[in-house]
Amino acid sequence: MTHARFLRMSTIVVALVGPACLLAQGRASITATGEATVSANPDQATIAVSVSNTASTAIDASGQNAAQTSSVIAALRGVMSSSDELKTVAYSLYPNYNNAGTLIGYTATNTIQVTTGELTSTGKLIDTATQSGATRVQSLSFGLKNSQPLRAQALKLAAAQARTQVEAIAAGLSVKIGNVIAASDGSSVSPIVTPGLGGTAVTTPIVTGAVQVTADVRLQVEIIQ
Repeated sequence: MTHARFLRMSTIVVALVGPACLLAQGRASITATGEATVSANPDQATIAVSVSNTASTAIDASGQNAAQTSSVIAALRGVMSSSDELKTVAYSLYPNYNNAGTLIGYTATNTIQVTTGELTSTGKLIDTATQSGATRVQSLSFGLKNSQPLRAQALKLAAAQARTQVEAIAAGLSVKIGNVIAASDGSSVSPIVTPGLGGTAVTTPIVTGAVQVTADVRLQVEIIQ
């Protein structure tokens, strides 16, 4: 699947908030804010799985964990594509105590993360990890490799709506507007996040949704009449 295929636009939502007239730096002005949300299909999946082992000693727990994690990594590398990325994102080794405060063992946990652009292989990667020794699927999220084109489109829509609102306010007040005195923007990307799972089915079905990129633009335009 190509990147362009995943960046097909699915929905566009525009909202407006907070118009105002004010006096800034000795000049009367109109301020308005436009907000736009652009949705697109994701083109990247990130899977985090962990391997946990408990033993009576720290050495045994860490040793068992190392062997089991190595098996999971080898199995994942066997089904990953050359462009996929695998890395360790967390490791812990801690003691366990009973209710009386007596040391009863140690737990070692290693969390590895796979990032892939082949969304159709997401279920296979999860199954491979769990079948080769992963004890938990910590998280699964879908996002965009490059959100900048969508961010630029959302900003453009938000700016246009803010400008339209400024012009409408000016018309309602029977005043003329001049240059933009100030402009500010903000944006955010909302990936699709799936909670962690304790286990998975033999064949894990995965259905992706839409990633949303939201931008807002605040314009302050001088009144010249």
